[in-house]
This record gives sequence, structure tokens and C-alpha cells, in this order.
Amino acid sequence: MNKRKAWLLITAACLLLASCRLAAALTLTEVMYNPTGCDDTDCEWIEIYNNADEPIDLSAWTLNNRELEGTLNAMQYLVIAKELTDATDADDDSFEKYWGNNDGTWDEADGFNAIDFIFSLANSAGIVNLSNGNESDILEYTSAMGANGNGNSLQRTIELGWEEGMPNPGEGAFATALEKDETEFELEIENIPPRILSINITPDEMDADGIQVIAGNKTVTFTVIVKDENSVEDIANITAFLGEAKIEMRKINQSNLTVTYEGSYQFKTSDERKTYNLTITAFDSETNTTEAREIEYVSRIATVLETKKIDFGKLSPGEVREQIIVIRNTGIDRVSISFSANNNNIAIEAFNEAWINAESANIIIEPGEREEIQLRAIAPNKKAGIFKGKLKVIAKAA
Repeated sequence: MNKRKAWLLITAACLLLASCRLAAALTLTEVMYNPTGCDDTDCEWIEIYNNADEPIDLSAWTLNNRELEGTLNAMQYLVIAKELTDATDADDDSFEKYWGNNDGTWDEADGFNAIDFIFSLANSAGIVNLSNGNESDILEYTSAMGANGNGNSLQRTIELGWEEGMPNPGEGAFATALEKDETEFELEIENIPPRILSINITPDEMDADGIQVIAGNKTVTFTVIVKDENSVEDIANITAFLGEAKIEMRKINQSNLTVTYEGSYQFKTSDERKTYNLTITAFDSETNTTEAREIEYVSRIATVLETKKIDFGKLSPGEVREQIIVIRNTGIDRVSISFSANNNNIAIEAFNEAWINAESANIIIEPGEREEIQLRAIAPNKKAGIFKGKLKVIAKAA
């Protein structure tokens, strides 16, 4: 399971203060010149820090001779990314995908300040020059310093040197030697996947197990409660699909650990009568959880004719022969079954306590029942030949 890391360093040293003799009011603090996991054109970045006691107008500064934009508040970090969010290139990699929350947009939810900027850092050796014309902070690096495609970045130390370490964009990665009265500790906060506590589906129009919706123009509402032990802020979003249709889910309530979402789907009378699969997926910053439910969209009157062909065989004029057909009631009402034939030359009868004309059969089938119905054909006094026709099942509410 992936874990997000939280670092706490207790130190008496003058971290990020002017007395630490930082080179300029605006200072280079971390450089990712050869990232792993994505291409240099997508994931190179540089971190800077305002160690002045007032905001700095970045437009007065250049990075490798290209003018910056915006304002950086006092004692604040800023990440300058080569491709902050995915551009129009062939891949979907970007700084936001790997160091943000991977929702395709850079905003407050990503947790720190970052801007898009045009620059390029060589992998073997290069220069990063941060300057306002009067003061400069310059890093001349080589691959021998480390962070060359091994997942690390170059980071400024409290002694104003540089060494490689685990990337920490937007939060400062100053390394420091410990004094005799200092100690260092770390803890790891385990990511707990979000849990879907409940999925409530309304209306449920039958007493049978599961969810049944009787056919018609019906709005079905889905209410989902999601819990995240890492806090509700860690719940990124949830998605819902009914079959292939995406359901728009909106947040309607929130507590300390749970969030409630709601969405709806409009069934139409023309929709196919079948079982639809509902899938709900809850995402946090690292993983997701999916649960599924089934919704039966059923008709009040519905039958299935399981017998696809009736062959009465070769008969003599006036001869009678019986066959059996099977009909299943898949609706929710009991039905009365009769038949109509499109060939008047052949008399078709059905047995319902006695043999009667198939058009008047009135055979009752209960919901969920499967009925074997006896039919018979009476061969007409006709010239030899093959007589064909279709027998249509007529189902009505009983």
C-alpha cells in the first residue's frame, strides 16, 4: 500500500533566514533536472523561496534569462514547472500528475504554489540562474552531484551547499546537519482507501430481493455515503455508471469523516427491460474503492416464448396432432395467455381444462412461473402440400 510521508524536523539552526547568508532575496532551493517516471519535457521543475520580509514582484526577476511573472509572498515557496498541467503533447504526463493530485487542474487542492514556465535543464551538466540584475542566485550542477535519473532532486542545505534527496516540491527541502542537542524523527501516515458505507437506491417498487423498478418514465435516485479515515479532504471525487451511462454525482452533505453524494437517472418507457449494473467508485489522492449494485427494470406484463418452432409433422386430412410450447411470465402481474394464427387453413386449439380455439385459450400464468401449454393442429381437407404460419402469443393482465 502506498504511504504519504509527513516530516517534522526540530532544529535550533536559522533555517531560511537572512542571517543564514542566502545569496539573494529570491533563492533557489530545489532542482529536479532529470526526473524518473516521466520525460524531462514534462516533469523538470525548480523550487524557489522568498526569504525577504515582504512580497517580491517576480516580473523583476529572470530565470535563465527569461522573465518570471506574478508575486511571491514573504517566506513562501514557489515551484516553477516545465509542464504544470498536461499540454497538447502525445502523452498525458505533467508535473500535476506526479506531484499534484492528478485531477488535470492545478489549484488549491494540490497543496502548494506552482506556475508554468519555459526552460530546459540538461542532464549531464547545466546552470540555473535566478537574477534581478543586481543580485543573483546561481546553481552550476553536474550529474556527479547526484539526482541524475535516480528519483531524487538536488536540494539546498542550511550551509548553502547542494546535495541530493527525496523530492519535496513546494514545501522546502533544506537539509541540515544536526547539532549535539538536536534529534530528528519522522512518521509515516498510512493511506486508508475510502470506504463506501452505503448505497441507497429509490424507488424500490417490489418486495423481492434486490432493487426493482417498474417500467415507465421513472427517475431513480442514488445516495452514496463515503468514509475516509485520512479525513474527508482526502476524498477526491466519486464516479457512478449505470450500464454505460455516466451518472453526475454531487456532494450534498459532509461531516468529519464522511461525505454524502447524490445522483439520478431517468428511465424511459422505451428502455430495455433487463438488469442494469450500477458501479460506484470512490477516489482518494492515491487509490480507489468500487462497489456494484443491480437494478432490475421490469414490466408489469412480460412473457418469454421459449419454444421457437412448432412442427406438427406430416398429417392426413382431418388428422389431429398435439405439441407442447413453453411460456415464461417474466413480469410482475399474472397474465392470461391466448393466441392468434395468421393461417386460417389450419385450426389451432389450446388445452385449458378442455380443448378450445387458441384465440380464446385464457391460460393463466403467475409471475415468475413457467408454463407448458398443450396445442393441437387439425389438418384441413386440402390438397397435399406444406402449410406454414405464425402463432402469436397474446398476454393480458389476468
